[in-house]
Order: sequence, then C-alpha cells, then structure tokens
Amino acid sequence: DLVAPFEDVARESLTRLSGIKGDGPQVKVLEIGCGSGRWAKSLFPEGDAPVSNVSQYLGVDYSSTMSNESARCLSQIQTARVVRGDARRDGLLAEACTSFFGPPDRIVASYVLDILDE
Repeated sequence: DLVAPFEDVARESLTRLSGIKGDGPQVKVLEIGCGSGRWAKSLFPEGDAPVSNVSQYLGVDYSSTMSNESARCLSQIQTARVVRGDARRDGLLAEACTSFFGPPDRIVASYVLDILDE
C-alpha cells in the first residue's frame, strides 16, 4: 500500500469504467489480493461521496496480516467480508463466493497476477 496513493487516479478510472462506481446496476465484487482494504473501503461512500454500485464485497488475501487489516478496515461495512485464503487452491474462490453471495459480477486482481504460478 505504500505506492497506492500514486495509483489512486488510475484505480478510480478503472473502477468507473468497469461499472463498479458511477451510474449503473448494483454489482457483487470479489477482490483477490485485497491487501489492507484501502481500495475496498473507497467503494463504500461516506458523507457526500458519490454513490457506489457495490451491493456486496468479498476480499481474499493469502497473508493473515493483510486479511486481518482489511477485515478491521471494513468492519463497519455490513456488506463487506474478508477471508484469508490462497487463491491458487482449486475451488477456494468458488467456495468463498458461494458462502457469501454467489457468483461475483466483477473480479479485481491487482498486484497478484505476477505471483501466481499458473
């Protein structure tokens, strides 16, 4: 997350282009490699912030430190959940999504594709 502030503009643009924010239908979002939850928290508006299209969010991270931090960061958001898990394990993402909200409408995988083996 040290470089995240430098990427906020790009992430905001991609979030709008993908229909996660802006005018459009409600979406269920699965984030693989959720880190500290900083990006996820931006999906849920506070005060006068623009309305989000996220109806439900599930973050998955392999690191217990990051998944715990993300869970803490999102603890006040009723429709957000975080689980610790290895996204490389067959069936984990399907199990996690089924447990929380069924198939996601959007999948976000920032900073993880370069560390996946296959």
